[in-house]
Amino acid sequence: MDVALDNSITIDYYTRALPRDIAVFAKHEAKLTLVENFATALEVKKDLLSISALEHESQEDAKPSGKKNQASSSKTLD
Repeated sequence: MDVALDNSITIDYYTRALPRDIAVFAKHEAKLTLVENFATALEVKKDLLSISALEHESQEDAKPSGKKNQASSSKTLD
């Protein structure tokens, strides 16, 4: 019987037609375990922290230093 339906429906049909004492193996997407999910979350968090630290450093580098501006303004006032 060739049915032009979704593959999961066909697999489900054949699985139900088999006797209960036969083992059935099906393809499943690899699902991460809790430990793997936690490790991935830690890596993402580290990446986000490093990106925000780099952005903070670049913003500080872009700002003019207050000490230099005060020194130059005091020279012009004298």
